[in-house]
Amino acid sequence: MNLENRLKAHIEILCQLPRTPGSEGYKKTQDYLRVKIRELDLPVYEQEFPVSGGKTGTNIYTRLNETTTSSPHFLFGAHYETRDCSGVGADDNGSAVAVLLELIELFKNEKSYRFTMIFFDFEELYRFSGLRGSRYFAKTEGPLDAVIILDLVGGVFAPKLENTYLQFGNAFPNLSTPELEFLHMPMKFLEPLGPLAARSDYAGFRKRGTLFSFLTSGTPWYYHTPQDTPEILEYTKMATFTNRLKELPALYDKKNHDQKR
Repeated sequence: MNLENRLKAHIEILCQLPRTPGSEGYKKTQDYLRVKIRELDLPVYEQEFPVSGGKTGTNIYTRLNETTTSSPHFLFGAHYETRDCSGVGADDNGSAVAVLLELIELFKNEKSYRFTMIFFDFEELYRFSGLRGSRYFAKTEGPLDAVIILDLVGGVFAPKLENTYLQFGNAFPNLSTPELEFLHMPMKFLEPLGPLAARSDYAGFRKRGTLFSFLTSGTPWYYHTPQDTPEILEYTKMATFTNRLKELPALYDKKNHDQKR
């Protein structure tokens, strides 16, 4: 099965039901993430954290080459839950979860770097507070060289942007590929009200001074609506994007090398 079809297969499982916290779809998604990680003979780690009303959320993650302490350490993250208004949340954020699952396998045999590959919980705004899973993890995690957050990576933001991704943050130079356009945008575009109105899971890591990159295809017309369904996704675009992301660690090395010249 090629990459495009593997991404589709993930989406078919992830988007059978909404993934609102505590729901059947949410629990099935957690089980699916555990199964897919274990199928690669990798450890599954879980981090529970408190949320309002005495409830808890669960970050699910794995680590690659975790005993190689001298190598650069990268974190790739995507949230897996949905809002009540988002239906099955195919783009937000099933698309990024599917890409991240494939990246785990692509990076599994990459021995030059360490990776934490994490699926965050409670990114969405519930009871006036969001980004809870990533903020909690950022407080408890050791030093990281760079954080890459994926959120809504399978759609089209607007006409004439069919092959475009938006890139924010200071971890990597502007990405490029013949098939896709990456627009390296200022944070002001993403956060017109400033850092207090952070839009995704990069916020907790930025606060501690970690280099980060936030990558998205944007928030189109179906964002946070029941119309965010699998049929809306551009799977060829997602597959090309996934293949480009596997080259990010080498770009980080090149960035450091260029700064030292």
